[in-house]
Amino acid sequence: MSALSKKIILALIAFLLLYFLFTFLRGDISSSATSSLMAEVQKGTLEIEVRATGELQAKNSTQITAPGAMRSVGIMRTTISDLVPEGTVVEEGDYVAQLDRAEVSLQIQSAEAEIERIETQLLQLQIDTAIEMQGLRDQLLNQQFVLEERQIQLSQSKYEPQMTIRQAEIDFQRAERDYNQMKARYDLKVEQATAKIAEINSLLRQEQIKLNNLRQLSKDFTVRSPGPGMVIYQRTWSGRKGPGSEISAWDLTVAELPDLSEFISRTFVNEIDISKVSAGQTVSMTVDAFPGKEYSGKVIEVANIGQQLRNQDARVFEVNIHLHEADSLLRPAMTTGNRILIDRYEDVILLPLEAIFRDSLTYVITKVNQQLHRKEIIEGASNDIYFIVAGGLEQGQKVLLNYEGDRTDLPIIYLDENEKDEIVQSLKAEKEKRESERRRISREMREKANQESRQQVQSGGSVFIIN
Repeated sequence: MSALSKKIILALIAFLLLYFLFTFLRGDISSSATSSLMAEVQKGTLEIEVRATGELQAKNSTQITAPGAMRSVGIMRTTISDLVPEGTVVEEGDYVAQLDRAEVSLQIQSAEAEIERIETQLLQLQIDTAIEMQGLRDQLLNQQFVLEERQIQLSQSKYEPQMTIRQAEIDFQRAERDYNQMKARYDLKVEQATAKIAEINSLLRQEQIKLNNLRQLSKDFTVRSPGPGMVIYQRTWSGRKGPGSEISAWDLTVAELPDLSEFISRTFVNEIDISKVSAGQTVSMTVDAFPGKEYSGKVIEVANIGQQLRNQDARVFEVNIHLHEADSLLRPAMTTGNRILIDRYEDVILLPLEAIFRDSLTYVITKVNQQLHRKEIIEGASNDIYFIVAGGLEQGQKVLLNYEGDRTDLPIIYLDENEKDEIVQSLKAEKEKRESERRRISREMREKANQESRQQVQSGGSVFIIN
């Protein structure tokens, strides 16, 4: 055998060895990659949650308000000139805020000027009336003398001819009539003057009352605390009320004295998830200020109408969560992270969401007799990580999480149609049962909240804050 033939044979042997070695390593790598992309069907608990960021607020709070007399004196708006820092602890009667007195001062000056004008008008009327009444009294006295004179003439004419007597009677009757008319006119003038003076006195009293109210209002513009507590600035859609904020006659709240023993978390849930949220659902809550602590709560109110918050494009719905635990560390306006438990399914078959495939049917990819197959399944509820396998797989089976080839080449294992229908109906019945229970709990929560609200109104109790 020539040297060339030996080289060729050695080259072939080396090529074959390299080929088998590459094939072996490739198979081992492929097997390792495949196993790393597989998941085992497991039984466990599936929790479906909606997450939302919120802000702590006291459930019950006493409002510190501007004086309610603002509207009665025609002051519709004012501003907060000064307000104690948020978080200030006060006792009953302590100073809280100072409202701008500019408009009150103007009205006080106007009322004082009006009172002075009315008093001058009253004095002038009294002088004019006195002069006029003196003239009328003089006229009435003179007419009385004329009447007496005519009466004497009538008495002396009784021995005169009949014509003279008749003339005397006529003169007496005319004088008597003139006297009666003049006396009646005098009485009317007295009543008229009395009415005018009474009218002006009434205006003077009204203006004096207004001035007294304005002076009292000016004193009340120094706002004091109605009780002990911690001053918290009020939150509105436009931000917090503080120095420079406007106070209107329709919203007199300057600040609040919250009851720190009971809190709610005011959250906003986006319109995509709001249909899942209802009153009565349990909540796990964390507070950003204390990341190591967790609190429990319950949804107590869900808004029916959405709103558009500033600097946000999506519409959101307000959801209020009652915090069960009391903690002296908690303060209003702290940021909360809320996990609202929508549903909980225990002892169910679970798979990661990556394991599910969909085209004309819903299926997973699994090995049957060492060959990959498409296995039809029925998908149940899901969260962001797992879904429930309601039918088609059993605990312990393994499925692929990824398949890069053409899935249509894989054979299909279909579910039995009767079994499939039975599972679908069971899922539907379970869903209706859960929805019915949610509606019942939500209805009971609303009725309870309405009853508590009516009791608070009747007893004049503290206010439940929903801004």
